[in-house]
Amino acid sequence: MARVPLGQTATVTTTVRERQPDGSYLPVTPTTLALTVTAPDGTTTTFADPTPIGTGSYLQDVGSAVLNAAGRYTARWVATGPGAGTTTTLVTVYDAAAEALRSYIDLDTIKTALHITDDGRDELLAQAVTAASRSIDQVTGRRFWLDEAPSARVYNPRNRIYVDTDGEHLLVADIGDLDGLTVEVGSRAGGWTDITTTVEAEPTDALDRGWPVTSLLRPGAYWLEFATIQTRIRVTARWGWPAVPDDIVQAAQIQATRLFKRKDSPEGVAGSADWGVIRIGRTDPDVAALTGPYALAGFS
Repeated sequence: MARVPLGQTATVTTTVRERQPDGSYLPVTPTTLALTVTAPDGTTTTFADPTPIGTGSYLQDVGSAVLNAAGRYTARWVATGPGAGTTTTLVTVYDAAAEALRSYIDLDTIKTALHITDDGRDELLAQAVTAASRSIDQVTGRRFWLDEAPSARVYNPRNRIYVDTDGEHLLVADIGDLDGLTVEVGSRAGGWTDITTTVEAEPTDALDRGWPVTSLLRPGAYWLEFATIQTRIRVTARWGWPAVPDDIVQAAQIQATRLFKRKDSPEGVAGSADWGVIRIGRTDPDVAALTGPYALAGFS
């Protein structure tokens, strides 16, 4: 499977082979050979004149005009005549800027940790970094990158409000920056009323401590003063954390290193001359310790 950044060209190759009487396969020149690329949205593009690079071997450059969105593309070769048949490969196109934003360590960091100086394993390392970052999101029940711009989320307030002597608190997803915060009450059908000036972000010192805002308080007032069954609360904010915590960065490095090395222990065991064969634990205890304080209630 090939993996290329959005905006770049992917080179897809194949070798056409034909079975011989003795059971072996030899490269052959087909009568026709075409490559059809299917985009994530189902759009197809066919290339009917691939470039020969040797007996039975061909390549086709697929440009950014075809690979124009992030996602997984299917590249299917169809040969007729000698070596007739089909082969399929996958091309994953990724948004490098978005991936860098959402990864908790960069490629250089993990390469330094593993003492890797060449670029030959960058694709495997990048996959490990992404997988490690997303596994931390999953185990903690939250994500630690900050959106570049505010966006709106609509909440059904029922079962999200608790009351104490200060007033009514609305539980929300992590908010990492209060610039652009807007809070409205209403519905899509009936319109929205802006109540931002009557709301306080909590904990009040969260952002100063590097933690996100997790609730919104209406001091001495009700969230649903004129509530109907359709009443919703629309919050526009920059979601996420103010910055990735150091603990999460360290956990991501450990987990990414672990995932990268798993290719050398596909059965879940590893061995050495000194210790013999040992089974690799399902959960790294250091990763669990580092991420534990950040897990939302109900996640572990």
